[in-house]
Amino acid sequence: MAKTLTQETPLFILDEPTANLDFKSAYTFMEQLKIFGKENNKTILLTLHDPNLALKYADHFIILDENGVKGQFQRTEQSLDFALEELYNMAVVTIENEKLLLPIETELNRR
Repeated sequence: MAKTLTQETPLFILDEPTANLDFKSAYTFMEQLKIFGKENNKTILLTLHDPNLALKYADHFIILDENGVKGQFQRTEQSLDFALEELYNMAVVTIENEKLLLPIETELNRR
């Protein structure tokens, strides 16, 4: 990872960079990655299977399901919440300005 970060490229593509990290280390890594990207004017494209990690750190989202691209969204779009709720059959809630995907009763999972 250190070698990648020292390259003079405007774009980094990372595939599940937090996959083998424990819970706290994953958040620490993502925090450092976001700071690095902003301070060095880098675009970072990465895949994550943890929607809460993505909701905390990503600015833009491309959501995939078994049929391909479900949609492209910005963090602030209400349609992002609806797409995640439909995809995971869970509710997106906001706590202290942070969005989280939680397993609470919604109209979707009552069907």
